Amino acid sequence: MMVNKTKKTFRLHFDIVRQRITTPSQQNWVAKLLSYDFDVEYKTGASNRVADALSRRDDVSDFCALSIPVWLEWDALEQSVAEDNELKKIIDQLRNNSGNPSPYSLVNNRLLYNNRIVLPAKSPWIPTLLAEFHSTPMGGHSGAYRTYRRLSASLYWKGMMKQVQKFVADCLVCQKNKYDTMTPAGLLEPLPILTVLTVFG
Repeated sequence: MMVNKTKKTFRLHFDIVRQRITTPSQQNWVAKLLSYDFDVEYKTGASNRVADALSRRDDVSDFCALSIPVWLEWDALEQSVAEDNELKKIIDQLRNNSGNPSPYSLVNNRLLYNNRIVLPAKSPWIPTLLAEFHSTPMGGHSGAYRTYRRLSASLYWKGMMKQVQKFVADCLVCQKNKYDTMTPAGLLEPLPILTVLTVFG
């Protein structure tokens, strides 16, 4: 995964790690906060002028650090990219410096597409990544578009959007719990009873 190296200094006066992420706005905030490097600092109620219930809790003593996902299997990833015929051609073109502008680049022997890690289209990691970015508490079973946006922030593979749409459409939790997006049907009303006089009238 890509790690944001720009250091932004700001303070958080609440513990978002222990909260249960349930609403779309919470999902958006967590996704935005994960891209920053920050420290959680506790401010005592006496020194906090705008104190609230969270800052006055007695049992707040330790904080959990937010983790940033890091790709650990670089060697296996590079090998799988080198074995893929389509990606191998792209790497050869980049190494030969064909001069054609390309969204692909090689950085530390890793193939990137617009600064995103490239995976082979049939990579064994794709199902795991789809589940991680959709079915976990961070993913929150959000729709295909939001899942795609989170994945495409740091990863790329051919046919990515279609695979995300299929994964979300096949998700049993989403099928059971998501609300119906169709317009509600109107009220049932009886049809008028036709008589002989109204038909030939």
